[in-house]
This record gives sequence, C-alpha cells and structure tokens, in this order.
Amino acid sequence: MKAKRFFLLSIVAGKERIQFSALRLEIDKIRDPGKKGKVQLLYSASTSFVPYTEEIKKRAEALRVDTSIRLMDSLHLASAEAGKADIFLTTDDKLIRGCKNIQTALRVLNPVAFLAEVIMND
Repeated sequence: MKAKRFFLLSIVAGKERIQFSALRLEIDKIRDPGKKGKVQLLYSASTSFVPYTEEIKKRAEALRVDTSIRLMDSLHLASAEAGKADIFLTTDDKLIRGCKNIQTALRVLNPVAFLAEVIMND
C-alpha cells in the first residue's frame, strides 16, 4: 500500500483524528523506511484510538456481504463507525464505489470531493 494513501486515508469525527488497529497493521507492512516514518508521524497525530473488537469484526464481515469491499477496507470502515466518525476520506476509488450501495454510519469520500464540498459550504 502506498504511503500517499495512508496520508489521505483519514477519519474525521468532529475535529478529532482517529487511529485504529486495522490501520496500524497496514503501516507495519510498509517496507520503505522513509515512507513508513512519514506515515507513522501522521498516525501519531491522532487524537483518539479505536481498538479492534469483536463488534468491529462482525461489522466488517457484514460490510463485505454482497460488495466488492476488501477485508482491510471493511475493517477500516467498521473501525471508523465504532469511533463515531462522520466522514471517511480515501483515494481508493474502488472503495468509494463499493460504499455507494451500502448503509454506513459515515460518508465515504475522496479528499478532493470533500474539500470542494467544504469550500462550497463556507
């Protein structure tokens, strides 16, 4: 997974930045020390933490039923919901498309679309 995606994969709950166990697993897979360091720095800027739970596992499984959502993506989404996030930002177009036809407690958007929305509503 590219470090750029980690930078843009962010969860917003009010003004909080949430970190969660599933993201930590992906960060650990980054082999390039420079990229890994940058991603770890962004991850450390989080203001709250959502631990992995059985409820998150069950919700992630439910999100994958009849969708193209990948396992780690479903864990990210379930963790974001558990953390009471309002918006889930990602540059993963496949994930955004996969979320269009499912019920989630949060909005899944591309960061550019989110920024445009913020600017238009300001």
